[in-house]
Amino acid sequence: SGLVRSQVLLLARRGAKGTLVLLRCAERVDRTFPGWTRRAFGPDGAYRPYDHNLPAPQPRRPGGAQANEDDSPETRTGAWVAEGLGQALRDRGLRPALILCSPALRCVQTAAALCSRLPADHPPIALEPGLFEPLGWYANLPEHLGAKALRSCGYPVSEQYAPTLDGLPIHLLGREREGAAARRIVQSLQAVLDSAAPQLSWDSDPLILVVGHAFTLDAVLRSSLPARVSQLCD
Repeated sequence: SGLVRSQVLLLARRGAKGTLVLLRCAERVDRTFPGWTRRAFGPDGAYRPYDHNLPAPQPRRPGGAQANEDDSPETRTGAWVAEGLGQALRDRGLRPALILCSPALRCVQTAAALCSRLPADHPPIALEPGLFEPLGWYANLPEHLGAKALRSCGYPVSEQYAPTLDGLPIHLLGREREGAAARRIVQSLQAVLDSAAPQLSWDSDPLILVVGHAFTLDAVLRSSLPARVSQLCD
């Protein structure tokens, strides 16, 4: 079950190339500041950062502080690193033709920080639940914000994008093994590229940016990548 196997045939027929850029989320708050929500959120739910590396005010969620613990944002350092990556792409004249992103807040914030340094006409971020890490690692489903809520917070997310996976399968919480998750990720990415193929200009070596988790990168890198992809950037 290789990555974009049908796309490989399309690329071979047309003699085209594409560049796939794989990016994991930037530094996450919960790994840098364990238990951070107990100090950063008061009884009234107000967010009061106690360290300069904690992010700016976060979106209000129905789940309160616990929602931010389960779906951690990125640190200020993480945002700075992602902005630098966006600037590096811009300096080299590279503009993504498609930006796919896990719905995890830290991934969305990484993609948004990167996009802040790209030309204003960059494509919106497409939220793809299929890129999320294994559900077997979770006892409860993280409270991911939807496209509309993220846009209202200023993130350049597409509200028109139709994901290949309509939400994460709750019945697999605590049960989805790494192998099954890897297949889900690769199959989701394959389906997206197959669907996007008619809209992408393959003659110009389109750059496809995928922002996910360390596991997302591992799953894609271990799959059979298209032989005609001109570059793979990890």
